[in-house]
Amino acid sequence: MKKLALHWRILIGMLLGVLFGVLMLYISGGKLFIQNWINPFGIIFINLLKLIAIPLILASIIKGISDLKDIAQFKTIGVRSVTLFITTTIAAICIGLLLVNVFTPGKGISEETVSRITNEFVGRQGVQSKLAEASVQKESPPLQFLLDMVPENVFSAMSDNKLMLQVIFFSVFLGVSMLLIGEAKAKPLKSLFDSLNDAVLKMVDIIMVTAPFAVFALLANVVASSGDPDLLLALVKYAGVVILGLFLMIVFYCTVLTLVTGKNPIWFLKAISPAQLLAFSTSSSAATLPVTMERVENQLGVDKEVASFVLPVGATINMDGTSLYQGVAAVFIS
Repeated sequence: MKKLALHWRILIGMLLGVLFGVLMLYISGGKLFIQNWINPFGIIFINLLKLIAIPLILASIIKGISDLKDIAQFKTIGVRSVTLFITTTIAAICIGLLLVNVFTPGKGISEETVSRITNEFVGRQGVQSKLAEASVQKESPPLQFLLDMVPENVFSAMSDNKLMLQVIFFSVFLGVSMLLIGEAKAKPLKSLFDSLNDAVLKMVDIIMVTAPFAVFALLANVVASSGDPDLLLALVKYAGVVILGLFLMIVFYCTVLTLVTGKNPIWFLKAISPAQLLAFSTSSSAATLPVTMERVENQLGVDKEVASFVLPVGATINMDGTSLYQGVAAVFIS
């Protein structure tokens, strides 16, 4: 019997996870059972992907840049990437704001439900830390983003996935420096990062074997942690608007793909679907990056030097899905 493709197994895991989570809402102790015995496997999966995210970014960017023929080629890729990032981000924000104003998902939700949602989430430690971080960012000087980009200590930056932009800066700096010293002098260092890149990609293959089971665990916990069915239903309309926006973004991407490359969008969606499904279930760019790189290079046939630079940078500064849902959320809670 032919084995199901990875994206189908992940999709089945997602659906079964949602159904299992809903079932556990109606069973006494079901939520606790999922949190204690099911969710840890999902967390381990995400931790494994985050574990290899920094080594993958470091090795892939340095390898990608050092594979280029000269600095001019690097400049061309950089300018095109930034232009595309800005364009897609603007498109995502516009789509989000348009949909939330057309469908008004916040209408019809009672004050009691709003109060319950607020008490449920605002009191959480993770939310409080993000609010405090946002307050600090609000008071920051205009060039703070440049200060945050350059690390004082590269090893400290590598120890924290939140400082990925600093790792990217160091990787680009080192890769460009290797280009400037010439192929002969850079060869020993390049061989090291080439081998590291291959080893980390093999780690991705091994980890992804467990993806369907991990996605089941993650989705079951998300549904069961909603507290009660009423709270879950209160957010369905909001989630529906966001999902519709994400679907329209995919249509936008496919349209651009067809116009620029002439490729069939079905071929593109089939090749990238495991990364898309994993991103949907984990909500983590860092966790999804290793899978995205593997699919783009091996299934879509994108040159490694291009994928190695564009994907890590894009996963850090070009979060179109985040831009879209934050636009929806801002109007939804107002």
